[in-house]
Amino acid sequence: MENEKNLAYMIVLLLGIVIIMQVFLIVGLKMQNIQTAVTSAVNQKNTGSIEITATGSASGIPTEGLLTVGVSGRGSTAYAATYNLSNDVSELNATVIKYLNGNLSNIATTSYNLYNQSGNYYTSYNGYVAEEYMSITIPSINNASSVLGSLASVNGISISGLSQKFSSNQLSSLRSVALQRALSNATDQAEGLLPGKTLVARNISVSYYNPIVIPYAFATSAALPSPNPGYFTGSESVTGSVNVIFSYSYN
Repeated sequence: MENEKNLAYMIVLLLGIVIIMQVFLIVGLKMQNIQTAVTSAVNQKNTGSIEITATGSASGIPTEGLLTVGVSGRGSTAYAATYNLSNDVSELNATVIKYLNGNLSNIATTSYNLYNQSGNYYTSYNGYVAEEYMSITIPSINNASSVLGSLASVNGISISGLSQKFSSNQLSSLRSVALQRALSNATDQAEGLLPGKTLVARNISVSYYNPIVIPYAFATSAALPSPNPGYFTGSESVTGSVNVIFSYSYN
């Protein structure tokens, strides 16, 4: 009987010790959390931020051309106009294919119209007109002049524009350089405003834009065996803009 009482006392004592240890552990964790919160609050109080917007540019000479053309066919009926247009478009394709590395996917139709022009007061033509407008990507801008001259032989052709453009690889590379320069400019500005501070970029937003600066000109010469207009390329820039939030410590 005495042994059972002693065992009961021991069990109660052990339970009491366990409970006391749990209480100390809980209190210790709470104190640690409080200390962490206080330290964090102090650190936050001693931390500032600055927001900087900066730009950077990279230049290059575009290697591709983008040509916008229209082809029209006329006929006394809708069928005849469409048939004539089809022939003219086929002639256009055969004319430019050698400048497109044999890839007709560089030609894309942007719009198509078929209408009866009879009875219009502003024209003496009575009949149907079929029109197709296309954009043609010229892989090498150096062929621009030859393309323009060759298309002069296509019936019903009209050319509304030829511009130079960066290839996808060029654009990707120039954007990367422009972004690096923009970020470098932003960092320089922040360091200039906060000399001696250790700056950490916490948030960066990026945007790009291409200024439309296309220095080209057309020229013709009667002495040339074919009417190849002169097309002169020039340098264009890609600009990247960054908005950066830098954090720093007052200490």
